Amino acid sequence: MKYLAHLENNLESRIISIYDVIKGLNGENPIEWEERTYYSLWYNTPMIAKVNSSKRKPHFAFKKGFGGNENSGGGESIEHQLSKKIISDLKVLNLKIGEIEGELKFSEIIIEQPFENGKYSADLFCKISDENNFNFPVNSMIVIELHLSNKVKKSKEKFYRNHNLTSIEINIWKEIKFAGDIEKLQRQLKGYFQKQRYAKRLHDPNWKNIIHKREEKKKLEEQLKFQQHKEELERVESVRNEELRFEIEQREILRRKKFKTPQITKEKTQKVKEKSFWKKILDYISK
Repeated sequence: MKYLAHLENNLESRIISIYDVIKGLNGENPIEWEERTYYSLWYNTPMIAKVNSSKRKPHFAFKKGFGGNENSGGGESIEHQLSKKIISDLKVLNLKIGEIEGELKFSEIIIEQPFENGKYSADLFCKISDENNFNFPVNSMIVIELHLSNKVKKSKEKFYRNHNLTSIEINIWKEIKFAGDIEKLQRQLKGYFQKQRYAKRLHDPNWKNIIHKREEKKKLEEQLKFQQHKEELERVESVRNEELRFEIEQREILRRKKFKTPQITKEKTQKVKEKSFWKKILDYISK
């Protein structure tokens, strides 16, 4: 069901909620709101406000003969519907996918892109405008699904996988609730999506390449680490051998000094002999 609509047949016109219509009907000038035509957010399909049903919540329903039906939207909440509009306006998301963080910027966003003749519909179908940390190619398309209360069904996830469509899913914080003030909800959701949000990969055609590159990088890092470790061991061994060689040399020098016998030269021997001769003469005279 639809809870938001444009007041005019113009995508730039003011967006109101069904609760704004109820306030208007209960206000001082209800005629301004009675039987008024409203327009859907992205296609400007004419709608009417249904506020008096006893079986359904107040909502906007498509006018007969103008395309669509009042069940279109799959029972999406007002928070879900407005989130798509805000992301479409921002055209950038700050994401964390796995362990990778970065910004995704978009040049074009299609809201409620149909696939398989309307069997499946993507919340957002976005064209990537800039290089990014996630290795999503520039100018490639990515599906963004928003999860508030219902996760993407397995059949839809399988469809994206079978058709090789890059797709992710982002949670919407359940504490963000519409309390009758559409402008406050817009501010809350805008602030929410301007901060970093965690996204889950539904399908990424490049994921195998990314994993392969990571494994190659890890392998190279391990090889480099092993080589550095080997060189360090060789350096330590070389230093140790040099220290050992120096120690052996010093020991040998000390050993030689310790056991070296004094050598008496010929000159010294002659002096001893001369000294003995004169000593003998002196001894003789003294007698």
